Amino acid sequence: MDRYFIEFDDVTCIGCITAVEEKLSNLKESSLKKTDKSTGNSILESMLMKNQISKSLESFEGCCSSCQITIKTIKPITGKDDEIILSADDPNVLTKKQYKQALERIIAKEEVACSDYCVCKTTDIDRFEEFSEAPSFSSIFNLVEYLEKFGYLHFGMSVIDFGSGTGHDAFQIAPLIAPSQITGIDITPEMVDFAKKTAQKLNLPNAVFHQASNLMLVKPESQDLILVNNVFNLLSNKRDFLQQVRTCLKADGVLVMADEFTIDILPESLRNDPAFQCGGIADAQSLDFIITLCQENGFKVLREETIRTYEIKYNKKNYQLNSGILIFHN
Repeated sequence: MDRYFIEFDDVTCIGCITAVEEKLSNLKESSLKKTDKSTGNSILESMLMKNQISKSLESFEGCCSSCQITIKTIKPITGKDDEIILSADDPNVLTKKQYKQALERIIAKEEVACSDYCVCKTTDIDRFEEFSEAPSFSSIFNLVEYLEKFGYLHFGMSVIDFGSGTGHDAFQIAPLIAPSQITGIDITPEMVDFAKKTAQKLNLPNAVFHQASNLMLVKPESQDLILVNNVFNLLSNKRDFLQQVRTCLKADGVLVMADEFTIDILPESLRNDPAFQCGGIADAQSLDFIITLCQENGFKVLREETIRTYEIKYNKKNYQLNSGILIFHN
């Protein structure tokens, strides 16, 4: 059998990805090896020729009759691990790698840090004990306390924790909203596995976790609150994400964004430095920029909170940033 990498167009939701898996699984003289749960891109082993596969997959129904999926590229592959092939064009490769290493350092009780220049970096034993089963990678590691104080968490609401990491925030929210569900979504498979195991250990059946890089698996208009804690700065297409949030929130839903916000203009050399990629800084923007961006995408500001102001040093120069919380109404 020959092996092929197949990239699809018009895969827009989890239903489309399921359609891709079903189509490839039923392809004659072929065996589906792996499908990326975010993109639908797949590894297929087949006795068929490339042109035969292309013809069989020329166009097929996705999540509904009005959704037609087509092949973007199909190419033979040899000698590489499936994960490497599927992630070759993945913009999140560095993020996944650094957070996998960060999880390993947490498990070894070495430090809480998502990178060498992480804004939350600490070896303080208090941070390990603050929620010992699942320490936080966010500089606002006590975000749930603020949300309780502001009155944004209550019994019976449905919540998404996007960029859920170890499950730190989700595990604190789960008992407050039970029996309703909090769904944690994270791009790093090791984080998702860790959170799933910890949820079982803590007996929190209403805290569930999925690996994904977007909100495609979430039903439209199903969520009361979407939490994005120290993750928005990592997103390459912030406008697309905000539109996904609007789609998933109920009419009166709330977006909570805790993040790092620039005060001084950061140099491009810092923004392009891999050492700052996952530290909450590399693509941080000013508070005004983020508020304007959210307003342009249909959100209304409910609350602004600056938690702390601090400096980072880069090439012998200091730059000021804020850690803060923004709360928006859909």
